[in-house]
Amino acid sequence: MLSDGQPVVSRAHYIGEAAKRAGVTVKAIRYYERIGLIPEAGRNEGRFRIFPEETVERIEFIKRAQALGFTLEEIAEILAVYDQGECSCGQVRKSVAQKMKVIDHKLKELRALKKDLLVVDERLAGKENERTTTICPVIHDSRRRAPA
Repeated sequence: MLSDGQPVVSRAHYIGEAAKRAGVTVKAIRYYERIGLIPEAGRNEGRFRIFPEETVERIEFIKRAQALGFTLEEIAEILAVYDQGECSCGQVRKSVAQKMKVIDHKLKELRALKKDLLVVDERLAGKENERTTTICPVIHDSRRRAPA
């Protein structure tokens, strides 16, 4: 039994073990707890934090969601839906669709940037040892041609 009177329902983990299992730092777990992404840990009689298996699985979910590009705010929204007993997959799907739109936009911007850099690179060919009055006239000229 935990010092707060709650029974241990599943395998419990000290914070270091929970961090290792979930692939995060102890500091990250404390932060997730502080901002409410995970429930406050129970304490054993020695006042050490004890995390049930369900919390470790929740931390693993948070870590995987972050790896997919979800922000902690977005993850909090997903977890809130889940915690209310509703199916969180619909919320996740909406978030995934929004993320893909953002990625598509960024890819478009990156393709345009690469095209611009290729032009600059072509203009720089053979000018590596030229000394000019400006830092790099090719960069100065490319700035003028940039769309407004």
